[in-house]
Amino acid sequence: MTPPRPLSPARLLLLAWLLGAVFYFLDYVVRTSPAVMLHPLSQQFGITPLQAGSLLGSYFITYSLCSLVAGLSIDHLGPRTPLVAGCVILAIGCLCFLAGSETGGYIGRLLQGAGCAFAWPGCVFIATQGFSPQRLATVLGITQASGNLGGYLGQYGIGQALSSGLSMSAYWTALAGAILLLAIGFMVLLRPGAHPPPSTAAPAATSTLGLLEPFRIILSNRQSWLAGVIGGLMTVPTSVFAMTWAVDLFQHDRQFSYADAVLASSVVSLGWIIGSPLFGLWSDRLGQRKPVLLTGAVLMLLVMMQLFLFPDLLPGEASMLLLGVVSGAELLVVSISKEVNPDRVKGSAAGCANFLVFGSATLVGMAYNLFLPFSNSRPGTLLQHFQQSGLFFLGCTLLAILLIPALQETGHGRMSESGQPVA
Repeated sequence: MTPPRPLSPARLLLLAWLLGAVFYFLDYVVRTSPAVMLHPLSQQFGITPLQAGSLLGSYFITYSLCSLVAGLSIDHLGPRTPLVAGCVILAIGCLCFLAGSETGGYIGRLLQGAGCAFAWPGCVFIATQGFSPQRLATVLGITQASGNLGGYLGQYGIGQALSSGLSMSAYWTALAGAILLLAIGFMVLLRPGAHPPPSTAAPAATSTLGLLEPFRIILSNRQSWLAGVIGGLMTVPTSVFAMTWAVDLFQHDRQFSYADAVLASSVVSLGWIIGSPLFGLWSDRLGQRKPVLLTGAVLMLLVMMQLFLFPDLLPGEASMLLLGVVSGAELLVVSISKEVNPDRVKGSAAGCANFLVFGSATLVGMAYNLFLPFSNSRPGTLLQHFQQSGLFFLGCTLLAILLIPALQETGHGRMSESGQPVA
């Protein structure tokens, strides 16, 4: 019998990208599932629901900061070691949620954010190596959709499982085990030397200054910061509202049952599954990023105006599904962040994009945590309180719309200064 031929590097890259998409799927499961456990977690850790919301939000602190480490390490080491390390850190963070103290909860959530930070830069790096630039936004849209599916199952699926008797300890233990299996998969598929990092094409940089050169290139680029801030503002309605506070606000202010509140918040992720690939495909076909991004942001504003100011026009689930679809345009910020920087720092560019997007979203989320007690103390009906909360998210989206025209067009169909299409 003829022995089977080893898989080609292209096939290995495809399988590695699929495995990376699974990692990103579990990233969103970890990110979103605690939102349906807000009150049980507050009891487990001995804190108030408001404090539990702040604890869950701490995820984005390490997620944004460690995105820088993830991108830099992937550029210099290749994807294998950073992705394995990210999986191990994430698994430990999940196990820390078995603790019964607030300190254990904070450590676990911070480790979860740190581990998840490696998923997206790793996927972007592998996709950039394995797919043509003309397909990049589409591939990243599919990758984002895998995460969005995890976001849906992390809220609705886990919410249903917990209601059916699944214990939180069994959930976190099983999740940690699945993530460790991913680490083994990355070790097998991403063999040393099979996919050398781009930095090996140039003389090795051994000094600290050399190691940090990608950050100097990316963070000295005004467009990197602008794209990150815009992405952060567009992320706030989903990361802060849908993934953290929506279940509580729908239950309290809109008088939804727990099951209905979980469903309404979780369908945002289903909308992303539709919207992210569609906006990516539309942008690739059009050859431009800015018009598609601006269209998505304007549609986000309109959907949220209906959701918060005129909530009886549509069922809450329908409004949240539409919000998920149109917010899929935010993914284009990642493509822009990569395309405004040299290809040799693509891993760091993805990490810096995550840092800037979620760093901005974290700061705005902290401002919302300060705004919420003030809003709660104001007199008015429950509906008025829900509308006041919504004004915060409407303001974030409006600011993003005002900033988008200042972005540089990076699509392959952009026009040169002479007015000719760029190849």
